[in-house]
Amino acid sequence: KIAPATPTRKKKAAAVVTPSPPSAPAKSSKTPAKSSSAAPPVDTDISVTGTDAADYEVVQNPAGLWCDAVLNQCNINWNNNKYYRLQCLQHKAGGFYAWFRWGRVGEATRVSSTTLSGPHPNKMAAYKEFTKKFQSKTGNAFGTANFVPKTGKYDLIEIDNDVEVSEDYKVSAVNEDLQYEESVLDAKTKELIEVLFSEDMRNEALSSFNLDLKRLPLGVPSQDQIQHGIDILDEIENTINSKHGSSSESFQDLSSTFYTAIPHSFGRSAPPVIKTQDAVQSRFDMCNILLDMYDTNETIREIQKKDAKKTTTLLPNQIDQ
Repeated sequence: KIAPATPTRKKKAAAVVTPSPPSAPAKSSKTPAKSSSAAPPVDTDISVTGTDAADYEVVQNPAGLWCDAVLNQCNINWNNNKYYRLQCLQHKAGGFYAWFRWGRVGEATRVSSTTLSGPHPNKMAAYKEFTKKFQSKTGNAFGTANFVPKTGKYDLIEIDNDVEVSEDYKVSAVNEDLQYEESVLDAKTKELIEVLFSEDMRNEALSSFNLDLKRLPLGVPSQDQIQHGIDILDEIENTINSKHGSSSESFQDLSSTFYTAIPHSFGRSAPPVIKTQDAVQSRFDMCNILLDMYDTNETIREIQKKDAKKTTTLLPNQIDQ
């Protein structure tokens, strides 16, 4: 289920559960990166190598999948909280490359933690290196329809590449003049809602959850990825509320799985274990904020995709929605 825009879960007293030894990741499958009409953006951190992301394009494999993957691995017991970024690229001047970047979530990219391999003589040569690295890091073949997380390996993370409005959309939408009606709310209510739902307030709230959109190297999770995180929180909550625990996994393992699904930045500190109702509620609230962001961006994208034939479109004031 999708968490509601406004949290409705009530906090309950947490049961005392003794953590179990480390176990394998949750046995769940997922779909790899899907092909679409729009190519994913080239990783801008490629600039640390002295080259410009604008000079490259992400390529597709023979099946039409974009050769772009974001991997993450969190293991609280080992204090692992790391990511791995992979792309297969074509330089606009010619030549194919495999791009790899890795590090601890939230830390600045270092040249020593990157590899730009190439130029390769052809696309298949670069693609072969890309898929070999993906197999090594995840234990799964790239493009498999049944991705299964493996113990000690990275998990595949789905990222919403359109979380920010692209320049292409901004250019294509200039012919449509959107105007908003005056708000029908009284002045004090209008001011309160503007504060509560401002972008600065949203980013400040996410930062309090160790989820800084400006610093995270992995981007904003997709709707499906957020839902996966919610499902894990449900399992943690069920374990808390069950006298004997409803899961064979420990709180450490379940928390690690959650932080793998929804990457967090904790610096060099070990990620905190989610084992109380308050901690679970806090993460539910965070997921609600992320889902609200997704809904807002979906609305923006739908407006921008319209064929702007009218010079002016009058919409209800956003604050009244």
